[in-house]
Amino acid sequence: MPAELQMLAASAFPLSALATQMAQGFEGYFVTIPDDPAAFAARARAEQIDLSASLVATLDGEAVGQALIARRGSVSRLAAMSVRPAWRGQGVGAALLDRALADARARGDREMRLEVIEANEGAARLYERRGFWKGVRLAGYEAAGLSGGALDLREVALSDAEESLWRHSALHLPWQMQPATLSALTAPTRAFRREEATAWVVATPGALVLRAMVVPEAARRRGQGRALLSALAHAFPDVKLVVPAIVPEPLVDGFLRACGFTQTELAQWEMTCPLP
Repeated sequence: MPAELQMLAASAFPLSALATQMAQGFEGYFVTIPDDPAAFAARARAEQIDLSASLVATLDGEAVGQALIARRGSVSRLAAMSVRPAWRGQGVGAALLDRALADARARGDREMRLEVIEANEGAARLYERRGFWKGVRLAGYEAAGLSGGALDLREVALSDAEESLWRHSALHLPWQMQPATLSALTAPTRAFRREEATAWVVATPGALVLRAMVVPEAARRRGQGRALLSALAHAFPDVKLVVPAIVPEPLVDGFLRACGFTQTELAQWEMTCPLP
């Protein structure tokens, strides 16, 4: 780690600067992040990113790395960690992680979570050396040309869709799929319902991103989930349906494949570090 490296609270920077730092830190990475302050703010709101606990690593006053920390109760999550390309491989990421873990222990948090892209083996090894262990694999899926029928699909207010969420709060779900995240989503996310099944989607050019889908336990194995996907395919024709790599593979793989989805190359591991 460069001796002159300083750690500052992200709350000391305007959102526009934080968005730029994130975009710069993800240049040339497995995925890239646009320099979009509005999208940064929406993510921080939905995922409960605590800017006072988040970190910006600076060198001679210049931001070279960033660690975003989300918090819910006594659980922290490393929501994103990035280092500008010129400073990678010099210990900046390790210094950010060590400081984030030390801060979490000082707060009395019981654990820290994160997601790491499966192909990023170097980052996974760093996390494992710091006490993180791999949990569930998070997979992504997509489908094009699904047959869709003019089924009874209705759009509901995001606030009205919340009632379906909290029944499932006992499940171990990744941070981005937990009820606390979904209930904080705002436009351009939209919610659609058919019978008792509800989906949260974002329409993008050429794709309909399925953020989450919930079928109440009493209504499962009755074809409601498949029918909802078919109705969405009819309502949004000529686009592919995309499930981002944030869903637990064991929970959805069989269902989505049976509905005509294939798994994408991008996958993640959810990792957890107990904090004694």
